[in-house]
Amino acid sequence: MRQAAAALLAVPVLISVYLGVMLRRSVVARSGLVVGVALVLGVGVIGTARPATVVATPPTPIEPLTQAAFTTTFSTNRALTEPMTIGFSATMDARSVAASMRVDPPVEVTLSWDATGSVLTITPRGHWSAATLQTVTVQPGALARSGQPLTRPIRAAFLTRDPTELSLGATDTVGERVATTTSFVLAFAGPVDPTSIQSAIRLDPPATGTVREQASVEGQTRYVFTPSEPLLPGVDYEVTVSGVRDTDGSSLETARLSVRTVDAPRIVRFRPLADARLVERAAALSVRFTLPMDRRATARAFSASVGNKPLTGKIAWAEHDTVRVFAPDRLLPFGTIVTMHVTTNAQSAAGVALAKDRQVEFKTTKKPVATPKTTTSS
Repeated sequence: MRQAAAALLAVPVLISVYLGVMLRRSVVARSGLVVGVALVLGVGVIGTARPATVVATPPTPIEPLTQAAFTTTFSTNRALTEPMTIGFSATMDARSVAASMRVDPPVEVTLSWDATGSVLTITPRGHWSAATLQTVTVQPGALARSGQPLTRPIRAAFLTRDPTELSLGATDTVGERVATTTSFVLAFAGPVDPTSIQSAIRLDPPATGTVREQASVEGQTRYVFTPSEPLLPGVDYEVTVSGVRDTDGSSLETARLSVRTVDAPRIVRFRPLADARLVERAAALSVRFTLPMDRRATARAFSASVGNKPLTGKIAWAEHDTVRVFAPDRLLPFGTIVTMHVTTNAQSAAGVALAKDRQVEFKTTKKPVATPKTTTSS
């Protein structure tokens, strides 16, 4: 009989070990395990509200511990700071109960009693761990004020709520890349401590920025991080958010997002080519870029001139906005050097500035020399 009693005492311990492993799995698995444990222990009470008071009536004789002697209650989706209560059928000795109580996993708790000394409230000093099966057990031997010992254990078990999840995303994507002017959205599945957000965001390569709260969407708490300066073009960035706390003080798991910014546009060539000679006076002037360009910004960045005098003309775009064509209003002068210049104010369609200024020159054809007429005498 003693071996049987000892084996039964070990059942909750073994179950807790297996639960610890299984609880790392999905929410469905954890909830199923709670139900299973309740059935093993002969208890069919599972609820989302505060568990019912556990009542223990210590019998006078000391009897062998049987499975039916366990008094256990379960609940799920408990808040991380929510207290747990255990009720006794007699006024208890507070010190004896405190010495006989075990909390697993270990958490610093505060104990308080009602006026009758029969209802114990257990409150975490910080918070319970998220997504954890927490048990509070009062072991046999705890004394009532009358001196009568508790002959069977009392156990309260509850599954805490899931951790607050965080998802990261870029606000301005270009295909599989992001614009250099992008911001980043932090979407939390629950309320968080706003003072913990700014210091939790890091970019590599480093970039500073500001955080502002955004209107909630579908129950999510959303914040937007905007870099103070445009990101570098054609660079891989890793965004890390680590150290955010929810409103219960529980730290969220670290979240990461890897992105690559769009490339900066480059000039492929000018037409006429740089240093060309004998260019026809009616030639159209053009610039080819590596990327589709912003028409307005690039038009302001382009100039063509003869000496210090700007040329006027009509502008057209070709080949999906990668080629800018300029047709002067008048024929170019004979034998003149023409300058074409594009500044870094030119931008790609994605808003990235040209990497550097480019300037070229070419020379128009010379004015034909008039051939003098010859006369013949008859």
